[in-house]
Amino acid sequence: MRIRRTVTAIITLVMLLMLVAPTLAQRGGRGGGTGIDRPPVDLSNLNLPNLPEFDMPDLPDDLAEWTIPESWDEIALPESLPTTVAELEAWLMAYDIPLELDLEAMKPASNPDAAAVVSGFASTYLGASVAPIYAGVIYTGQEVMTGDFQQIMAAMPSEIQNMMFAIAMMKLNAFWAVFNDGFGIVSSDIPCDNDMCSIDLGRAQLTIEEASVGIYALYRPIVVSDAATAQSLVISTYPALASYPLTGLESEQGFVFTATDLNPDAPVGYIVGVLTEGNQSLVFATALVGEGMMEMAASGS
Repeated sequence: MRIRRTVTAIITLVMLLMLVAPTLAQRGGRGGGTGIDRPPVDLSNLNLPNLPEFDMPDLPDDLAEWTIPESWDEIALPESLPTTVAELEAWLMAYDIPLELDLEAMKPASNPDAAAVVSGFASTYLGASVAPIYAGVIYTGQEVMTGDFQQIMAAMPSEIQNMMFAIAMMKLNAFWAVFNDGFGIVSSDIPCDNDMCSIDLGRAQLTIEEASVGIYALYRPIVVSDAATAQSLVISTYPALASYPLTGLESEQGFVFTATDLNPDAPVGYIVGVLTEGNQSLVFATALVGEGMMEMAASGS
């Protein structure tokens, strides 16, 4: 299931985060409420090709209908989500996912607060609703990357592995989650010192707004052979990108775009794209949130 591609510009940019993350965490935030006023998603005026019909992975009813509130401290995960390895095993028998999971390498229990952070970030900055079927933490001070994260990372294409590794190895805590159709990881200066740390989600939302980075990689059963279709697939997967012009970024293979949200309270830089092999594509999005992250991206471009 590997997709072999080279997206050198993206990898270089994300690797720079490892150098600047310690100083970004020291920047002060603006405070205020936990909600960010972002422009509405409007697909009506986009001149993009129609995507072929394809089936999305099955989900239980409560997940298919689940919505994420604007304020993260109000997030309540659906009851059908697995919370232990035994429940995850039962889930995988009923609902297939495109990642091969070695359950013996998984932590005994999922971290619900990590799941909330990853799903909240996807909703706020990408307009995507993701189903975190299992989640964990890579906290500052860990000498060895956890076995569950290692095996999930190994199942991704090499380019995505490099980006995920860079984010996981920042001098900031990282929160990851497996979805029914992919994977996501968010890194920020949210206090956490163990695998099952409890997080103040309201405070976490403000901390992420100040300085953070997230990467998401979602599989779609569709073949992409041109930039217009790739752009359409990116927007259908991450609807928030419909609000900003996408600019093509030169890459050796695949299709890559950049975009910028100049919201004064929490500017965001996006690097998104599509990698295709065989009869499926991996649609990825990297979001750099906060003034410090944006300055780093500008200086590194």
